[in-house]
Amino acid sequence: MGASAGPNLAGIGRGGDSNLVLEMDAHDAKSYPGEPTSNIVTNPNFVGGTTTTWNVDGTGASITAVADSDNPANSPYILKVVQGSSTTNVYTELINKTIQGSSYTLSCWAKGLGTMSIRKYDNNSGSTSSGVVTLTDEWQLITVYATPNGSDSTSVIRFYICDDLTGDYAYLAGPQFEKKAYATPYVWDGYTGRPATTNLMIHGNVGTGQSFYDSSPSKHTVTAGGNTTHSSGQSKFSGGSIYFDGADDYLQVPNHT
Repeated sequence: MGASAGPNLAGIGRGGDSNLVLEMDAHDAKSYPGEPTSNIVTNPNFVGGTTTTWNVDGTGASITAVADSDNPANSPYILKVVQGSSTTNVYTELINKTIQGSSYTLSCWAKGLGTMSIRKYDNNSGSTSSGVVTLTDEWQLITVYATPNGSDSTSVIRFYICDDLTGDYAYLAGPQFEKKAYATPYVWDGYTGRPATTNLMIHGNVGTGQSFYDSSPSKHTVTAGGNTTHSSGQSKFSGGSIYFDGADDYLQVPNHT
């Protein structure tokens, strides 16, 4: 649910405005008005079941775009990676698309069997990698933060969405490379505009248990009261919702000026 203009509450809102704008959403990027961003990855949706622009290293390794209707990026296709007999990596190249010295966030949803990481490599400043993540049958968001260096006109970035895969396979969804110091919900091709009007944005499938996060630019601390929790029992998007049992449950955000 959302409102373009809420009740007039003094001291609430950014930039001196007094309108409270609240969004509670399940990570559907097309309904996310939190802040502007763009995804500079080419073919992040594996459109039409294609793997155009994506490369795989490793003897006997393979990548396949498969149809999927239940992933956190709400993409019609995800990428299946099958490990080869040698080091298995999947990457795309971004040529002359970054700005020297700016902060970027690389992110990708993953599940499967084994371990992997994601990594940024560029020809001017080397590699920056996430920690090694143990894959399970549940989707998890992996992120890494990087600041490319060197000449903008000669920058060649490799975005490894699957680096050093161990185990049988991995499924990947919603690879995103954005000019921000933190990750925001996934942006589809052709959808890059987000008006920065939301002061509080709580997703049903961002966090686990009683850990909730504000995905708006305000980045408020969210505290769960009572038995308020994340739930996969019912959901509109991507398998996540917020469950209130009706007995003194609440989500609390500190006073904001």
